[in-house]
Amino acid sequence: MQPRPSRCAMGLDTGTTNTGIAIVTDRDVVLYVDVLSPPAGLEITAKLWWFHRALKSFVLQYEPIVIGIETYCAPTVKVRAMSSKAIAQHNWLIGVCATLAHATSPGPVISLLEATDWQHAITGIPVRLPIGGKGIIQEAVERRTGFTFTKNSGFHRSDAAGLALVSLDNFTMVEYAKHERQSV
Repeated sequence: MQPRPSRCAMGLDTGTTNTGIAIVTDRDVVLYVDVLSPPAGLEITAKLWWFHRALKSFVLQYEPIVIGIETYCAPTVKVRAMSSKAIAQHNWLIGVCATLAHATSPGPVISLLEATDWQHAITGIPVRLPIGGKGIIQEAVERRTGFTFTKNSGFHRSDAAGLALVSLDNFTMVEYAKHERQSV
C-alpha cells in the first residue's frame, strides 16, 4: 500500500451499472483509477450496499479532502434517458458519500458538479462537448496528469479523474479565498 498523500480528491462518475473512481493528489498525480462493478444479478439494495462497502474502503484508505460526483441539475437528454433505478442509484451514492464524510474526522467535502461545468473546467471548451467529446476529456486529463488511460477502457475512468481534479481545484480556490479574507 502506498503512503497517503497530504491532500487528495476522489472522483466518482456514476453510471447505470458501473461507477468510475479515481484518486488524484494535489500535485495532479493519479494514485488510483478503476471502474467499480458490482457482481451481476444483485438486487438494487444489495448492489447499493456493495457500493457502500467499496467507497468506504477508499475513503478510509486515501482520506480524500473532497469527493467530486457528477450530477445532473438541468433536464438534459442524459437525465431523461436514465431509468428510475439509475437515478435512484446515483442519488443513493451521493447519500453514501455524505454519510462517509460525516463518519470520518475530518470528513471530505462533497462536491456535486454539473456535467457541462466540470467538463468545461477540465477541457477549456466553453460549450457542450461535441459528439465524441469524451476523448477530449480523456486527452485533457492525460495532459494534465501525465497518466495514460488504456485503450478501450471506456470513459468512466478518465471522467472520474477529471471530476477529482476539478473538485480539488474548486476546493483549493475556496480555501485560498478564505485565507485571503482572514488576512485582510
